[in-house]
Amino acid sequence: MKLDPETIRKLAKLTLETKPDEITCDDWVHRVGEYVEATERGEELEERLRVVEAHTVQCTHCAEELEALREILGE
Repeated sequence: MKLDPETIRKLAKLTLETKPDEITCDDWVHRVGEYVEATERGEELEERLRVVEAHTVQCTHCAEELEALREILGE
């Protein structure tokens, strides 16, 4: 499989933006409910939930899932 220069550029950018404390989409799914509850209550987020927020910024799929979840919950 050949990658075009634009795809290589995007992959390199994503690689450089990766941080050691990032979570996967699977981890995100397991924590997003707790994240939504904490944000609804206006709580200061602890580290284990701040990474949920950070992942949502980086992952468009999970961002869409969060938006759908909030719509279902009526937020």
